Amino acid sequence: MHLQIRAKNFRLHGTDREEMERRLQFALSRFDGRISQVTVGLADVNGPRGGADKQCRLVVRLTPSGKVTIEETHANVSAAVASAACRAGRAIGRALQRRRDARHHRGSHDTFPDNQIEVDSPCAARG
Repeated sequence: MHLQIRAKNFRLHGTDREEMERRLQFALSRFDGRISQVTVGLADVNGPRGGADKQCRLVVRLTPSGKVTIEETHANVSAAVASAACRAGRAIGRALQRRRDARHHRGSHDTFPDNQIEVDSPCAARG
């Protein structure tokens, strides 16, 4: 999994970058063989005015094809990344489950199941 972090309109310190990498690795490591690239775009949308303005845009490219895009905005950039990483883990799980279901039902004339897939996540209790 290739990870790329870009910050726009603010300075990202080395310790913050390491923490973000650790969070993303934790949330996405179970899909390591299915992820080709993760791009994290960070922006301070309000500039120096403050407020809930740190935006994280997470784009995960899947192997062999497909992508998952998540956007989160918080006052703290670390919180935005943590929340986006958790959401991305759940979204990737759903996307891969849809692929498995489609392969399983290919050739069948039945309709696709209507049940919803729940993925256990260590960050689900975070809120």
